[in-house]
Amino acid sequence: MNPYSAIYDEVVRSLKNASNFRSYVKENNIVAFNSRKNPIRGSVQAGNLPEVVLACNGTVEGNLKATSSGTHIVRQYELIVSTGSMRYTKVAEPIEFLLLCLLANWPETLGTLQWNDKSYVKRVELVSTTNGISDANLKRGVNGWHTVTQFNVHLHFQTSDLVGAQ
Repeated sequence: MNPYSAIYDEVVRSLKNASNFRSYVKENNIVAFNSRKNPIRGSVQAGNLPEVVLACNGTVEGNLKATSSGTHIVRQYELIVSTGSMRYTKVAEPIEFLLLCLLANWPETLGTLQWNDKSYVKRVELVSTTNGISDANLKRGVNGWHTVTQFNVHLHFQTSDLVGAQ
């Protein structure tokens, strides 16, 4: 499996396996783009909320010659939460905090991933978290608080491994 897919799959797995997080967000309401079918529901029902979508913004920084033999890449991800609730302190805020707790575990968890028998995730950092009231037109008819948590994953590869993988 390529390193980008392995990171994505590991984040999804950790969301689905976190029991405290899942007490707020049902497993079927964790939307991931790592299967063959389209995970986005055409219409959202009350049972589909809160919903968390893991999106990848792609590579936001890269240096093919970070060192004489190494390449440094920064991949950015977003966790987009649609609560369907106006109760910020009862729904949105606890989910936001639990995402922070999960994020605190990801440097170690993602750091165990390997490609070409080498670990490649060197750092995970919180970029920002923004909150607001959902615009029903933009959120498939979902009213309520939403939260977007952006995080970066810093990757380091041996440039020779990348060249050899083509």
